[in-house]
Amino acid sequence: MPSNTDSSAFLVWRDIDSRVRGNDGFSFYYLTRIFDKTNIFFFAFTRYIIKYLFEFVAPWRYLRDNRRMANALQTNPAYLFFAALAAAINIFAPLVVALAARRALNLSWKYIGFGALIFLVFQLLTRIPVMFAIQAAIAPQLKASRELTLAWGAGASFTAGLFEEVGRWVGYRFLMRNDDKTWGKGVLYGIGHGGLEAALFVGGLGLITVVNLAALPMLDLSAQLTPEQMQTATQQIAAINALPAWMPLLGVWERIWAMCFHVAASLIVMRCFTRGHMVWLAVAIAFHTVLNLTTLLPAALGVQGISGALLTEGVLTVFGLFSLWLIWKMKEEK
Repeated sequence: MPSNTDSSAFLVWRDIDSRVRGNDGFSFYYLTRIFDKTNIFFFAFTRYIIKYLFEFVAPWRYLRDNRRMANALQTNPAYLFFAALAAAINIFAPLVVALAARRALNLSWKYIGFGALIFLVFQLLTRIPVMFAIQAAIAPQLKASRELTLAWGAGASFTAGLFEEVGRWVGYRFLMRNDDKTWGKGVLYGIGHGGLEAALFVGGLGLITVVNLAALPMLDLSAQLTPEQMQTATQQIAAINALPAWMPLLGVWERIWAMCFHVAASLIVMRCFTRGHMVWLAVAIAFHTVLNLTTLLPAALGVQGISGALLTEGVLTVFGLFSLWLIWKMKEEK
């Protein structure tokens, strides 16, 4: 009597199992043993079944693996909903604020446009590209040193204040050269500046992120990414899914107070012309820098996750309330 390892059915199993077991984790061993030591009819039938099972298992395994990959890259739908809602609010709310403020103050749209133009030129077209280029050049050093990362963040906070506040001064000096520098014009100027930042830089990028996250599970990334990159991607999605679904709404809360700050900063810089002292430009730069530095508090204090985000938003709220006080205080002095 031939042994199991000499039987024809076993040889068929060994060939098929070596091709399938490593990839799919499924073995036809027990199926073929049923027909082991039997007549040629049963062996032929076994081989026929194995052949077609293998042909159908391969594509099914591919679809199953893709489904597993898609699940690993699937973002919490509730998170995507709130992220999309936050992006929409950040895009359209500044327009609503601009409409209401222009109507209430009965002034020209051009002051809102001037503020938006200054942000576009002094941030999006100049500072940000330069900062990205420098950051890319020193990325390995930043990754290796926490202290250098914090120093880079502090430098970025200062350059944001420097570029934006000098930009505001340039707008007053050249775009509104022949205009009276009034409280209402300063308010619209700040709304234009902060509004474009919220709509384009926050809302627009947020919307792109939502689209990318929603499309990710539908893409076949196995041929485009290395296993290490796929692992990184799944870890990032898992980190997002670990956050509360309402987390993106913190961005809307932040933009409310950031808008108040931009209006207050515009009024502070305007004092360079109404009071005749450039010291007010330095005050605005310092105010802007300190505000931006609050985003480094969680990293500096070692506070992570939701606690870190709430800490940042809490400090920004204090700055926003102080900005509101400054706005009304300067209105009384006009």
